[in-house]
Amino acid sequence: MYLDDWIRSSWAIIYPEVCQICNERRANPDDGYVCENCISKITFINKSICDQCGNTFEGNLTECFNCSDCTFGRPHYKHARSPCTLEGPLQTLIHRNKYTQSQWMEPLFGTLIKNALSKYRSTFSVEIVLAVPLYPAKQRERGYNQSTWLAKIAAKELGAEFRGNILKRVKPTETQTRMSRRDRKENMKGAFKICTGSNLANKRLLLVDDVITTGATIDACAKVLMEAGAESVCALTLARGISRPFLTCELPF
Repeated sequence: MYLDDWIRSSWAIIYPEVCQICNERRANPDDGYVCENCISKITFINKSICDQCGNTFEGNLTECFNCSDCTFGRPHYKHARSPCTLEGPLQTLIHRNKYTQSQWMEPLFGTLIKNALSKYRSTFSVEIVLAVPLYPAKQRERGYNQSTWLAKIAAKELGAEFRGNILKRVKPTETQTRMSRRDRKENMKGAFKICTGSNLANKRLLLVDDVITTGATIDACAKVLMEAGAESVCALTLARGISRPFLTCELPF
């Protein structure tokens, strides 16, 4: 038996070839054990988006547009993009991947990241790809950083260099799920630093994470990367959290 067949057989014992979301329909490892019906319930971003943060809004535009959050808040990153919104089956999958070390859905995540890069390839002209780091104690607790795996997929797809020794998290930030935009920004202050010996002068970087909502985490990373001499920082996340409409955003003053 070939190694791939042996691995497939072993995983089939742990995760029977049935959808791990609905537990009703057949699903296979190549689809991350998620059936076609549940995949069809993933909400893909096909609406108009802010050119900078990638937040969605109603209406059709014929030219680039920056929402009021970006106009007044002036994020340090150049562009942020996500293929899907954080709801339905995808929200369940990301939560399981992050908090229960369930890695069986990663083939599906890889497909979503590749599709996003195909759609937004012209947006990302980058040389180096890196992941948003976890605080060391949290990474030991979880066992791995889910964003690192996504970043490696993106680097390979773009033909760029993956670097895991550029950015480090030095502050154990609180969970931001129920925080306001302003509180999230305050929570992330001083959370990241550049690793000693990193030469980022004039480098174009792509920062990868699993979720973006207000962009506070991505922006905190981009700030220190730009201060270290990077030419630009773009961001790619697996999903975009549903935030309040841009017309009712909180101004930074």
